[in-house]
Amino acid sequence: MGHELETFYLFGKEKDWFCHVDDDNYVNVPQLVHLLSQYGPNEDIYIGKSSLGRPLNMDWQIRMVPSELGNITKEPFWFGTGGAGICVSRHLAKRMEPYVRDGKFVKLCAITRLPDDCTMGFLSGCCCCMLLLLLL
Repeated sequence: MGHELETFYLFGKEKDWFCHVDDDNYVNVPQLVHLLSQYGPNEDIYIGKSSLGRPLNMDWQIRMVPSELGNITKEPFWFGTGGAGICVSRHLAKRMEPYVRDGKFVKLCAITRLPDDCTMGFLSGCCCCMLLLLLL
């Protein structure tokens, strides 16, 4: 997902939303466009379906180089499963950019030992103070 985000930063500057859906799913594009039109791309919006029904807790301290990934502490966070798909507003994607560019997203996945969809939720929640919408 990190490479997808980096491509969005390079070529999607005029786009309102970044969406990721796993390749084994179908997307009802008109319905997705209708859903996204109800929210402003200039707000911090993350849309996804939680597979857990509760926030994920980290039971260990995360130590990162502050100049590279910021000062992040452990906090419970929600995440949308990448299989069902997630969408992030342009504004939130822009706020996440310093933590994603130049391979930093992949590094964050390795540091947190989380898959990319969990890391996206972690990054959105803990680094960017976003608004999370869970579609159950």
